[in-house]
Amino acid sequence: MSGTNRSAIESGEVDILAHPGIIEEKDAKLANKSDIFLEITARGGHNIGNGRVASLGENLILDTDTHSPSNLITQDFAYKVALGAGLKEESAINVIKENPKILLEKIL
Repeated sequence: MSGTNRSAIESGEVDILAHPGIIEEKDAKLANKSDIFLEITARGGHNIGNGRVASLGENLILDTDTHSPSNLITQDFAYKVALGAGLKEESAINVIKENPKILLEKIL
């Protein structure tokens, strides 16, 4: 729904903006400025906005949005999802390997 991304970003309670969809550029910029990760998702149906999120996000993290064991993915598949979202190889590696470490350090 319109306005939900902005509300989440402005709440001050969000570390990851999950399912940002076709995020507005101004909301992506605010998330970047607010040190909030934007989600690139491996989940079918939710991944339609991955390319836009990847093009606008500075702080990206890849997630599965797992609902069942069959939704779990390998590191190799995560890398392919990141590349499929339009990230270059080095950025894809950062999104799946380095950014999760940064997030954990932030919340611990």
